Amino acid sequence: MSWVMETEGEDHAFVLHRYPFSDSSLVLEVITAGHGRLGLLARGARRPRSALGGLEAGRPFVLRWRGRGELPTLVSADEVAPARLPGPWQGLCLFYVNELVLRLTVRNDPVPELFAAYAEVLEDLWAGARATWHLRRFEQRLLRALGWAADLPYCTVCGTAWKPGSDAWSQGPGAAPRCPLHAEPGGLILTDAMIQWLSGSMIQAPVSSIQDPLRRYLRAQIDELLDGRPLESRRLLAAYLRRQKDSGRQTW
Repeated sequence: MSWVMETEGEDHAFVLHRYPFSDSSLVLEVITAGHGRLGLLARGARRPRSALGGLEAGRPFVLRWRGRGELPTLVSADEVAPARLPGPWQGLCLFYVNELVLRLTVRNDPVPELFAAYAEVLEDLWAGARATWHLRRFEQRLLRALGWAADLPYCTVCGTAWKPGSDAWSQGPGAAPRCPLHAEPGGLILTDAMIQWLSGSMIQAPVSSIQDPLRRYLRAQIDELLDGRPLESRRLLAAYLRRQKDSGRQTW
């Protein structure tokens, strides 16, 4: 006779996505501090007076759950900070960050570094500054946490270590760095400033001259992991920027 042990859990969490289940319930995809990404069934959450009705993306909660299998039942949700409504820019960036996490992670795989990076990028977005470098930092931290970041600062072909002042390195297949001896024809040039920022703490904003190359470099790595599947959030962000007066001066 087969059986599955009933489990209970409690953790700090953010909602990544929610969709209807039956007439009154929701299925939630959440990222947690100690349990990784989880799927939870919020029974009755769509009812008008449900205590679970406020489970929206971008809001921090302590969640408690109980049940079996891939979709345990949410028992309670306590919000740990006042609700903050995102503006259009923050909302679209939040959509992008959530879509990345949903597409590049699997359920029940704890990655504490990713949760910390996620919480930090939300604080950056809610601070109100329309600075896209925070997204670059999150992308690099996500790749690092999942073990997919390019092995900077070493050449992927010969293992030569990059040194400040070296001749320009380049981006090879899969965004892997290459030294000048093994440079990829037509590959994106990896300047000293790019390599230093990507392989460092990324606490400070990168200089403006490398922000667009950083976007292209990190996008190449992410696109390879997505295996050609487009992100809806990218399309919406691009459309939003086209409608703004400064769209010709800023990319995300």
